[in-house]
Amino acid sequence: MKFENLFQFINQKDIWHIKDLLLIFNQNISFNSFADDLGKSIAKYEELISLTYQQSICQINAEQASLIGNGFLGCKNLQYLSLNLSTNKIQDNGATKLFECFSECCQLFTLDINFSYNGITKQGAIGMGKALKKCQNLSIFHFKLISNKIKDDGLNELAMGIASCQNLKIISLYLNDNQIGDLGVQCLGKELEKNINLNQLTLGFNYNLITNFALFGQVGSLFSLSIKAITIELCQNKLDQQGAINIATSLVQFSNLTDLTLDLSLNNIGDETINNLANQLVQCADLFKFQLNLNQTNISDLGIQNLCNSLIILKNLRILNIGLIDTNISDQSITNLSYTVHKCANLQIFSFEIGWLKLSSQIKNRFLKKLKKASKLIDYKINNWKIR
Repeated sequence: MKFENLFQFINQKDIWHIKDLLLIFNQNISFNSFADDLGKSIAKYEELISLTYQQSICQINAEQASLIGNGFLGCKNLQYLSLNLSTNKIQDNGATKLFECFSECCQLFTLDINFSYNGITKQGAIGMGKALKKCQNLSIFHFKLISNKIKDDGLNELAMGIASCQNLKIISLYLNDNQIGDLGVQCLGKELEKNINLNQLTLGFNYNLITNFALFGQVGSLFSLSIKAITIELCQNKLDQQGAINIATSLVQFSNLTDLTLDLSLNNIGDETINNLANQLVQCADLFKFQLNLNQTNISDLGIQNLCNSLIILKNLRILNIGLIDTNISDQSITNLSYTVHKCANLQIFSFEIGWLKLSSQIKNRFLKKLKKASKLIDYKINNWKIR
């Protein structure tokens, strides 16, 4: 649709009353008049409740982002906003202005933002954090800020804004490749503990500079008791044994945890980490779903054996996904895992990645035989080989 036809359509008075609006653009913006006209058009939808706006890889700059953001100021009843401006040039000023605009939507309940690849630094994080403090009704916050440069100081400012949203129940932060280290993680953890109503937490920290993931502190806090699902992604950081052990140790405080995903791949960790994780897992008696990615680590048969011993104890476990590509395991780990699946009485879905590990035909057949005998197993997948 040509721009002039688009504006002719969305400026029709007889559709200004609609409650849901979806706008997806795939063309570059090289002039401000389009952004200005679009912002003015959006502002006319005063009864709008749900808005989805997507315009990735379109060379949007800070000024154009601000003009589009002005349209949100007219949407006073907006409750759901999904905004994808990834891979543009909005930078600090554009990101700050956009957050300031939709923070004026007092009824906002769900905020789903993607500002990845936009040249945003600490200053942008400061502006976004300040604006978030006004979003007091926010319950769900999904934020992708991949491959920017907010660093530790920027994360601290952003975390303080998130902590001000006391009604948050679901938080997803994807901060991959942002030059974040241990200090930023500690600041985030301190602020997150103020969100005592939180049920689900997803933290994407892949490709950063983290050595010691000391995120969670006080055992028995209201924060730890409310959490039901945690996802932590730390692929290719600087984690050492002790840093990874701290992750496992912190799990003991989440006594009501039902869903846990840990990605520790491409880090310098080994059996000691897994032994500690295995010891803590048995405290998560309600665990329903467990996903563990140990690809390209120094894990050996000893660590897998201890992990398997703990998994058998988890009587409520239904879904298990383990990644062991390019590790130090042998046939013995495959045998232990097959025995574990067989003994996990209520396990229904099992997924296993082993890469190019050379298995003897005897071990492979024994493994499959054990899986088929698992009484409640509905589906299992080995690499890309799926059998029902």
